[in-house]
Amino acid sequence: GNCEQLEEFYVSGPSFQRDDKFIFPCQTFLDDVTSPNLQRYVIELGPLQTYGHGINENSSVRALSLKEFDISKFGASKVNLLQRSEDIYLNRLHGGCKNIAPELVQAAGSMNDLTKLRLRACSEIECIIDTTCARSYFQLVALIPGLVKLELEEMENLKELCHGSPMHAVSFFEKLEELYIRKCEELHNIFPANCELRSLRILKIDGRGLYQPTVAISCAAVMLFSMSAAKSLEQLEELSIADCKDLRCIISDEDDKGNADISQALSNSQSLLPNLKKLYIHYCPKLEFVLPRFCVGLEKLQEIDIFKASELRYVFGHEYQNEIQTKLPNLESLKLQNLANLVRICSGNSQPLWPSLREIRCVNCPKLNTSCINLMVRSTMKLQHLSKGNSLEDDQGKKLASKLEQVEFRGFSELRFIWCDPTNRQILSLQYLQYLKVDGCAKLKSIFSVAILRSLQELTSLVIQGCNELEEIISENEELHHDMSNTTKAVCFSKLRNLTVKNCNKLKSILSVSMLGIPPQLSYLHISDAAELVQVFRNTSEKIVFPNLREMKLNKLPCLVEICKGFELLQPMKATKIIIDQCPNITSISKAT
Repeated sequence: GNCEQLEEFYVSGPSFQRDDKFIFPCQTFLDDVTSPNLQRYVIELGPLQTYGHGINENSSVRALSLKEFDISKFGASKVNLLQRSEDIYLNRLHGGCKNIAPELVQAAGSMNDLTKLRLRACSEIECIIDTTCARSYFQLVALIPGLVKLELEEMENLKELCHGSPMHAVSFFEKLEELYIRKCEELHNIFPANCELRSLRILKIDGRGLYQPTVAISCAAVMLFSMSAAKSLEQLEELSIADCKDLRCIISDEDDKGNADISQALSNSQSLLPNLKKLYIHYCPKLEFVLPRFCVGLEKLQEIDIFKASELRYVFGHEYQNEIQTKLPNLESLKLQNLANLVRICSGNSQPLWPSLREIRCVNCPKLNTSCINLMVRSTMKLQHLSKGNSLEDDQGKKLASKLEQVEFRGFSELRFIWCDPTNRQILSLQYLQYLKVDGCAKLKSIFSVAILRSLQELTSLVIQGCNELEEIISENEELHHDMSNTTKAVCFSKLRNLTVKNCNKLKSILSVSMLGIPPQLSYLHISDAAELVQVFRNTSEKIVFPNLREMKLNKLPCLVEICKGFELLQPMKATKIIIDQCPNITSISKAT
């Protein structure tokens, strides 16, 4: 109806009832509303399926969300909500519109105020901008002058963002700040070679639709950025790419003339991606490297997360590129998972510099060079998760003080030494280490050396599983006996609370409390599936008590005779939960008097 005095209007609903008919009212509602003074509105009609949770009424003063909108029946004489909206979400747009500019804009009259555009399942759309339809360059630039955020989802016939010469769409790419692409399987050309992306901050591409856990193809792109376009990415902060089955490179390692190695040409120019903070790559099976080695300006990069890229050989570089040092001074998190052909972090012989590293997760990377793993282990970090690698080596003659707080090794089938070779005289301090888990390291013989043992004052949890060749937790060589006999004995595990050992069939005991002292804070002791374990703790004194022990589980230990000599529980025994199963040779446990 005619509501000439109406200034604000908010409505949300999937359908209305009219004339005893249940109808989908998008088009009818727009035809009915005539309010020339309407200044603020948030109108949502139809079920919402978008990246977020619909249009937030606080995010924009004029927002419109429509499903099943027929552009061919749009009446220009009505108050044009579409024309005046700042935030528009269109689901299943139809009516013969093949592009946004110029066709949709012309049908609406103008879209001068539009800043955010979200399109979903608009099967008739083939491109966002068609420069071949514009009568002049200035006409096209004026169509959507303020668009900064674009979201595209399930656009089944979308083939490119810009059709025709990108020189006629310069303003569109220059102002774009955020771009989200999801399940646009025919989209093969995202950024034209000569476009300028100087405002782009966020680019996310993936194949998972909202409420749809299954993975689909995100796009058909083989390459994302030409070198020319990449050099304009001065503001890019987050780059997230997933489910691109044909993607072979993110930034072309060729210049605009097709030359293969352009690192020298860039040596005197600006750095690439100077503001990039987050880099995520998931499910890109044809990607061989993530970024070229000449990306030397990644000083703000904080996170790298790469998952399931089966052909990936390097994170930085290509085999034929020159040696360039990759410096990542602010990198805090590095996650490399399920990368069957990953050889090195960087091509060539150089290693990246990452002094601020706090987290490493390396899972199922069987070909990763051992020197790369060695570098990860000795970097400053808070969480380390290493899997599927080989034995580690140390640099001789250097003293290493690590800030590691949590460490996890998993699936190193060939690993024989965690921290260093016993013949190496290097000292490694782990004074901040709180959590250590070692799992699936079949050839590991011991966990700690004597030099490292002295620094484990903060360790609270120690978990060891699936190490069938493990013979001792502490390498008790002559050095240990000499040191302990000539110095005042100090408790080496003064804060240890949890001790878990499973599936370590060559262990005969866990620790020697005679030499290392009683862990006074030990609360949880879980030992299982250790076929040759005779004692949990070795002890030469007559009496030993663990004052804070709350739970003890012993399971499938056929050779176990005793917890340790002189072991007693504090009264009352009910304060400690004790479970002993399939330990036929264990003696009774005494109560402390």
